[in-house]
Amino acid sequence: MSTTRTSQARRHEDDKLAALTQAQTAVKRARTVWRGWADTMRQEAEARHGVGYIKGDLAILEDGEYGDALDLGTKLDQALIDLTALIDHLWHAEQTSHTDGAR
Repeated sequence: MSTTRTSQARRHEDDKLAALTQAQTAVKRARTVWRGWADTMRQEAEARHGVGYIKGDLAILEDGEYGDALDLGTKLDQALIDLTALIDHLWHAEQTSHTDGAR
């Protein structure tokens, strides 16, 4: 591969990593917002049911809105895990590529 094509490929990989890192940051921000919203949902569910969360007492988890809030949190957590794994994979592949290209 010519030097120009190699440079273009590296820039392309760098651009992908930058975009994924931005997405990762956005998901982290969304999780922060979600925490506040989910806490509000929890408080409202506790008020509706006249109970608080007690370990082993799953009654509060039967509240639909609270359950939806928890489900969304699980999806945000998984998105962050997946993005982080992809970034790590691409970063390591890029490092290996740079090392192989230097040989």
